Amino acid sequence: MREILLHVLGREYCDPMRMLTTTQKSREALSTYTRRFALVADPPPDTLFMRATGIDLGVFGEDLPDGHLQMMDARHASATLEEALTTEAVTTVDDLVAAAGNPAWRPAIELALSSGSWSEDPDRRRAAILQASGFAHQLLLATRTAPQGAIIWEYTGGLCSYEY
Repeated sequence: MREILLHVLGREYCDPMRMLTTTQKSREALSTYTRRFALVADPPPDTLFMRATGIDLGVFGEDLPDGHLQMMDARHASATLEEALTTEAVTTVDDLVAAAGNPAWRPAIELALSSGSWSEDPDRRRAAILQASGFAHQLLLATRTAPQGAIIWEYTGGLCSYEY
């Protein structure tokens, strides 16, 4: 099963080299906020969200033997996410709808962006854009719990494809 493991660690883990020396087990033990989500489609949701919206969250990534490890510094990303998902939410939805290429998906994109949830969908493109929208909301929640911390997520269960 492919998953996204989301953790919030202390500020010292904003250093990519420090983050890389941790294991999945130690990240879970050190985390002050842990969530697990199904990874339902490629490309990775953070990448798709940033490409669709033009928003740079300053994500550092590293390939692992069975997935990918990603990190962002909440000090640099929280204000950007907060703006994108609140005051500029209409623009963010417009960008995601444009990337989806299907205006009929707008209500589902709005719901995923505001609720932070997504599910499997037989249409892989729809699944990917809804996952990206919902995951952006989850990243915002994580930054709110630790505005000075490291937001770390790992894609497990196999390498992700970055093909759109």
